[in-house]
Amino acid sequence: MVDEGIERMEIFHLYHAFAKESGLAFHPFAQMGAVYVRDPSGLDRFLDLESLYQEIQKEKMSELQHVAYCLGAKYCKLEMRETQVSDSKQARQIKASVKKTAVASESEGISADRSEQVSEDRYMLFERHFSGSDEVRRPPLNWYRNDKEINGLIEMRCSGASKNAIQDYVVNIDCRSSATLAQTRASEIDSALRGLKVSIGTSLQEECYRESQQTMVFIVLF
Repeated sequence: MVDEGIERMEIFHLYHAFAKESGLAFHPFAQMGAVYVRDPSGLDRFLDLESLYQEIQKEKMSELQHVAYCLGAKYCKLEMRETQVSDSKQARQIKASVKKTAVASESEGISADRSEQVSEDRYMLFERHFSGSDEVRRPPLNWYRNDKEINGLIEMRCSGASKNAIQDYVVNIDCRSSATLAQTRASEIDSALRGLKVSIGTSLQEECYRESQQTMVFIVLF
């Protein structure tokens, strides 16, 4: 297990037989041979690193769905937009050369940029229909407690301003604003795992980068 401090990282081992006696909470469950990290959101639990991003994504989806429900929405939808950049082998070699020499001509920079292919994948994460209600309550927030757009939606819906009630709301949520892990922390954990010769079947740095290329579109109708 990896316990993250402000400027340090503590790693300790726990026998599977003593997992229950430890009093620690493991999510989704305690499994022999697994590697866990303290919940980056601040909750008192340890999360399985191998499924960290998938589990956190589910929790973020659930939180947004609960926001719509508590605010009395009739309909809500969450879409994912993911930017993907692919480049040729030649372009990667050019960029590597530029980084090594720290000297690049303008023509080389243009060649590298033009070789990149940018695409965007779009897919729906969930769609929900409710009966709708004017009896609203403030939803608890964890991952989005500091998100201005989500908090703004809650304030508008809970303000009781019936003369100018909000009817629909669409917000683009940059996934970097609620990142599962900071890039530096992901790199440190990857390095620690390599030092321990432990494999979790994924690179946290790669997962972190992919998350940074994602934007969620949250649509709510009242």
